[in-house]
Amino acid sequence: MRPYFFGLIAPGLLLSACAIPPHSQDYSKVSSYDIVLRVLCEMRDAVRDLMRQAIIRRNKELYNKFTTDAEFTNLKVDKLPEKSREVIERYQNVLIGYEFNLDVTETNAALGSVDFVGALTRGTFGLGLTASATLERNGVENFRVLDSFGRLVTLVRDREYCERAPPRTKNYVYPITGALELRRYAQTFLSMNQSGNLDTSKTPYTVTLKFTTSAKNSVGPSLGLNPLGEPFELSKASGSVSNGRSEVHKVAITLVMPTGPSERALTIAEQRVEDELNNVRLQQAFERRRE
Repeated sequence: MRPYFFGLIAPGLLLSACAIPPHSQDYSKVSSYDIVLRVLCEMRDAVRDLMRQAIIRRNKELYNKFTTDAEFTNLKVDKLPEKSREVIERYQNVLIGYEFNLDVTETNAALGSVDFVGALTRGTFGLGLTASATLERNGVENFRVLDSFGRLVTLVRDREYCERAPPRTKNYVYPITGALELRRYAQTFLSMNQSGNLDTSKTPYTVTLKFTTSAKNSVGPSLGLNPLGEPFELSKASGSVSNGRSEVHKVAITLVMPTGPSERALTIAEQRVEDELNNVRLQQAFERRRE
C-alpha cells in the first residue's frame, strides 16, 4: 500500500496549523488600538459639531467660530454668551462608555480518501480509506473605554485620536474599522434629553453595533487511475481542504447624564473620569502660567 493517502491530507494538515491564534488584525489590517482611536475620533467630531450647532442657534454672530482644532482646545466655556454657556455646561459632564468585543473564529478542515481495487478479482473486491482533520481556533478581545463630552470637545487634540484615523468613509467588509455614523446617536441622546424626558439615572442610553464578517474557501482535487496488475492498486484518490473565518465585532456605546453628587454619589468610573479631567486642567493651567 503506497503512501498516497497520507500525502493527500498532509497539505491540509499543514494549512490548518496557520494563524494561531486568530486576531482581528489578520485580515482587516487594523489593530484593536486603532479601532478604538477611530471610534473615539468619530465621536469627538460628532460631539464638537453638535456643540457648535447649539452655540450658533443661540448666537448667530458665532457662525464662523469653532471650526478648527485650536478653537475647540482653547475654548473657555465661561467666556461664552450666557445662552450658549448654559447648554454647554449642562452636557459637558455627560459620560460615554464604550465596550468593545472582537471575536474571531478560524476553522481549517482537511479530508482525504483513497480507493484500492483488487486487480485479480477485476475490481469486484475493493478497499476504501478516509481520514479527516478539523481544527478550530478562537480569539476574543473584550475591553471598556471611558470618556466625557467635555473632554472630547476641549481636551482631545487631533494628534491624540484622529491623526491615525483614516478618511471618514465606510468599510463594507469590516464596518467597525470605518465610519459608523455615530453623530446620529449622539444627536438622538441630546434631543431626547432636551425634549424627550429621557431618564438615564437607572437605564443608560445604550447603542449596540454588531457586525459579522464571514469567509470560506475550499479546494478538492481528485485522481483516477487504472489498476496496473498488483494485488491491490490505487484506483482513485480525492481530498479537500477548506478554511473558514468568522469575525463578530461589537461595540456598545453608553451615554449617561450625571445627576451630580447632590442626588447620588459618583460611581468609580465617573470619579476616575472626573479626576482625569481635573488633572489635565491643572496641567494646562500650569503650562499657561509658564508661558
